Amino acid sequence: MPISVKFLAILKVQAGTDSYILQDTKIHTLREVLHIVDQQFFLGSNLIFETNSTHINPALLIMVDGQDYRLLDGEIESSIDGSEEITLLSSLHGG
Repeated sequence: MPISVKFLAILKVQAGTDSYILQDTKIHTLREVLHIVDQQFFLGSNLIFETNSTHINPALLIMVDGQDYRLLDGEIESSIDGSEEITLLSSLHGG
């Protein structure tokens, strides 16, 4: 089942789109989804992962079906089956 990823605010501008559909059926965790999205849209920008790290940028809000990923069992290692909608929002913005 395809995995839906939505980009909000500055992430939408950086990605050049407001959504992305991953067709890869071999993805099993939220971490894997985020690595693919990072490679596809944000490589080198540190918007998803901190510099030289596998840690999530603390300024990034990640929602899985409207719930903060940190509240899920397994957090970043939570299983993804493709029925979820993943939303990414940076808490850093101008104003």
